[in-house]
Amino acid sequence: MHCIHCGTELPSAAQYCPACGTPTKAPAPGSVTTRDVSGTGIAIGHGASAVVQHGVLAQELEPLFATVLTHIERRPADDEVDKVELARTVTQVEQEAARGEEADLGRLAHLLKTLKAVAPDVLEVTAVALLNPVAGVATAVRKIAAAIRGDGAQEPR
Repeated sequence: MHCIHCGTELPSAAQYCPACGTPTKAPAPGSVTTRDVSGTGIAIGHGASAVVQHGVLAQELEPLFATVLTHIERRPADDEVDKVELARTVTQVEQEAARGEEADLGRLAHLLKTLKAVAPDVLEVTAVALLNPVAGVATAVRKIAAAIRGDGAQEPR
């Protein structure tokens, strides 16, 4: 027996062609066979649906940034650093990060530079939250951090 797609000779008990992956038996009624499918938002088959989400859910970021806000609350009093302003800046970082791949990298860079200038310790804790895969912006944050540190990487715009 030979594959109906590529003509390769098939082993007697084969369910799929070893060369191209085509099923050796006719598909059952209502079933779907696919090859080389890629992209986003693809749904195949009866009753199938696909959801494409850009960014992350706020409830996924909240626990990550709760750690940062707790860090700010526990910071020693400093006449030159307003904890409320720090918390506001961190919240803006969280809101921008929630946009995931749609995040404005220039805005994120500006907010992170502000944290570096005012409270480097808060920047470090914020970076840890952002580098968590859940945040969805880890690659962008690494590039921003390299630019802020002066590693020669160009800052995103």
